[in-house]
Amino acid sequence: MSGRLAALLHHNFGLVVSLIRNEVEFALAAERAGADAVKIHLNVEHRASGLKFGSFAEEEERILSIVEAVEIPVGLMPGTADKFIDHSELEALDRIGIDFIDYYHRDAPDWLDAANICPDLMPAISEHDGPELADHIDREGYPLVELSVLPHVKYGTPLDEADLKVYRDLARRITAPCIVPTQKKILPGQVDEIKGAGISALMVGAVVTGTRPLETEKAIAEFRRAIDHVR
Repeated sequence: MSGRLAALLHHNFGLVVSLIRNEVEFALAAERAGADAVKIHLNVEHRASGLKFGSFAEEEERILSIVEAVEIPVGLMPGTADKFIDHSELEALDRIGIDFIDYYHRDAPDWLDAANICPDLMPAISEHDGPELADHIDREGYPLVELSVLPHVKYGTPLDEADLKVYRDLARRITAPCIVPTQKKILPGQVDEIKGAGISALMVGAVVTGTRPLETEKAIAEFRRAIDHVR
């Protein structure tokens, strides 16, 4: 059975918020502004913000507080290849109520696909991966896919037609809902272009939301209005 986010994206274009901090205040701001889901982080330094997120042991209370505070699905980025959650931590996250796990496919430990634990797996395709990975992911039948495919050197620059072509070509290869993160400075007025490229959701983060709760809430609300307008 798919998680709540995957079920939603089969019928509606979605808005996911990648939280700048693992804090209830930011999660509630996202929910108030109309986010369909939020994503938190473990074991990683967030490129767009420069912030560091700790281990499961360090962040567990914050994760539980966020899941209890909001009604929308909560997903989690579990770390990179050198520091990924272990099987027991994934089980604990399942018990807490995490809806999806969002990670670079190349970073996943061998046991993850066979874990048979409830959170949906959302492998991400990176700038270093070719279209063959998209085909592999489609064959494996993952419920969600992230297209984090634009070069890091272009973070924060305007979205252009070449970017949309990259999204479009990959989305055509993948049956599952594809989610695009705001690596580029995507504007609310470009939601229709993103949707037109075959994308099922936008994941907004620090590049477009800023770093304070009030400015984050305002930015998310603008994307919510734009999404509701193009439905």
